[in-house]
Amino acid sequence: MKHPITTSSSVARDHFLQGQREFDLGRFIDANVHFKEAVAADPSFAFAYLNAAFTANSLEEFKRNLALAEQHAAAASEAERLQIQMARKGFDNDLAGQLALGKQLAEKYPDSPRAWLASPEPRLG
Repeated sequence: MKHPITTSSSVARDHFLQGQREFDLGRFIDANVHFKEAVAADPSFAFAYLNAAFTANSLEEFKRNLALAEQHAAAASEAERLQIQMARKGFDNDLAGQLALGKQLAEKYPDSPRAWLASPEPRLG
C-alpha cells in the first residue's frame, strides 16, 4: 500500500489485505466478501467500507458503504480520507474536485503505487 491502513484489528487488516489481493486479480465478488469481513471485525474501518463500495454488487450497496466510509473517515489516515473524498467527488460528478484530491494524494504519497492508481489524472509515460 505504502500508505497507512487505519485499523487496530489484525483480523480486519488481514481480511482487508486479502480483499485487495482479490481486487487486484479482478475477483470483485471475493474481494467484496473480504472487505465485508474487515468491517465486521472493525466496524470503524473507513477504508474497508470504501473498498466494499468499490466492489459492491449494486448501486444501493455502493452508496451505503460510501456513506459508512464517510461516517468513519475522521479516524482514518490522510491517504484514506483523500480517497474517500475522491470517491464522493466522483460519485457527485465533480471531476475537477476529484482530480484535485487525486493530485494531493499522489504528491503526498509519491512512493505509493496505489496513490497513483487512485488518482484520476492521466499520466503519459
